[in-house]
Amino acid sequence: MNIEYFAPLSKAWERMKKALFQPFDIGKWFALGFTVFLAHLLDGGGFPGNFQGSFSRDRTISFPDIENIPERVINWIHSHPFLIVAILMGVLVFIGIILVFTWLSSRGAFMFLDNVVHDRALIVKPWREYKILGNSLFFWRIGFGVVVGLLMLPFLTLILILLGQFPRGHYSLYNILGITVLGLLWLLGSVIVSYISLFTHSFVVPIMYKYDLKILQAWQKFLPIFKSHFLYLILFGLFYLLLFIVIAIAAFITGCFTCCIGFLILFLPYINCVFLLPVYFTLRAFSLEFLAQWGTDYSVFPGEALPSDEVPPPPIPPPAGVNIP
Repeated sequence: MNIEYFAPLSKAWERMKKALFQPFDIGKWFALGFTVFLAHLLDGGGFPGNFQGSFSRDRTISFPDIENIPERVINWIHSHPFLIVAILMGVLVFIGIILVFTWLSSRGAFMFLDNVVHDRALIVKPWREYKILGNSLFFWRIGFGVVVGLLMLPFLTLILILLGQFPRGHYSLYNILGITVLGLLWLLGSVIVSYISLFTHSFVVPIMYKYDLKILQAWQKFLPIFKSHFLYLILFGLFYLLLFIVIAIAAFITGCFTCCIGFLILFLPYINCVFLLPVYFTLRAFSLEFLAQWGTDYSVFPGEALPSDEVPPPPIPPPAGVNIP
């Protein structure tokens, strides 16, 4: 099997041009942009802030002070009970917002996928039709996020312990090696988590969509491909990263040549999804075209013609005068 990267991207580009520019329909752009907005609610949704300590300006925290953090935290909690309640309420509200955004984006992922596959711009119909699949993806993403968070805690704890063991102004070789190893493990874990998220979005969700499967069943159907074509899929991730770098450079150049107007558009929710709709459409179609290289069982596009070597031969007509019952 010959797995390609530029050919699926070229097909995705042609699908995008046909869907968005042949003909150009601004109403379709805004409807599709809304499904993109839902599908990518969690992307780039960081909350900027400036977290400063309550120490005086001439007071700094040295590495040995880390050993006293638990005692300081307990004393601070006893001194600010009402602030603690406010912080806890804020945390609960933040968690609630994350849950709602995750639920909406999980449903939106199937809405946008359905519109790309069928070259349309529907909102209500796919919202209702993919309720079960969207909920399955939602619970997977929440569970996956909790597992990743729990695995991060030991790393953070070990890092704090190693930092707390640094003598004042001196760094032992043991602690430096420990920090280095933990950093490498953290990097490896981040790469693994990124690939799992990418494969879920690019391949598992389309398999769920095609066969109406829950996410664990779709993963079971995808894993044989992953095991037999591991290197191709790793290269897919790198190729995807390269595309993002190219897109980021193009967006930066566009923003500069438009006197920063392009940058302002990119910071406007929903409007940036409409503005970047060709990019989102092409990337979504690219993963579908890439997955379709494993055969018609993995092609989600309807009415796709079979390759010439898979088209069944025409039936042989019976000899003249012979009646077939």
